Amino acid sequence: MSSDDKYTPDMTCCFTGHRDIPRSRYIETGERVKTEILRLYDIGVRRFIAGGALGFDMICSVVTHNLKLYKKDIFLTIALPCKNHDTGWSARDRAQLAALISRADEVIYVSESYDRECMFRRNRYMVDRSGYCISYCRKNGGGSFYTVSYAKKRGLIITDISGE
Repeated sequence: MSSDDKYTPDMTCCFTGHRDIPRSRYIETGERVKTEILRLYDIGVRRFIAGGALGFDMICSVVTHNLKLYKKDIFLTIALPCKNHDTGWSARDRAQLAALISRADEVIYVSESYDRECMFRRNRYMVDRSGYCISYCRKNGGGSFYTVSYAKKRGLIITDISGE
């Protein structure tokens, strides 16, 4: 049984947000993510899907993993656009992604290799399986804005924690 069969959209939340969150906002952002995950957990959400990008995705993955330590039935999926999507990242960032992947319950590669559309396919994959979305979206353009717009069209319940 795949996680898509086990977790319906009303039991699933995806994350989307910017890569360039100021370091000075990481702790505050992580606390807001934690609050929202626990709120959703209380209403039955168990699967959380992160996109494996730097910034907000990493924060969400770490917070979700840490919550799994005492909420044992939380399920973390990391959905990656392709197998080599961290090409060009620093060694430190690649190591952080590898650590998160090793602790995830499931890793999905939406494409075998990079192409112009793989990021959009990854974003649609996450939204299409979710009933909820926790976002950090402060710009009216880019991948996070596209994903939030798509999530609105799909009828997801969206909580933006960017403070805007």
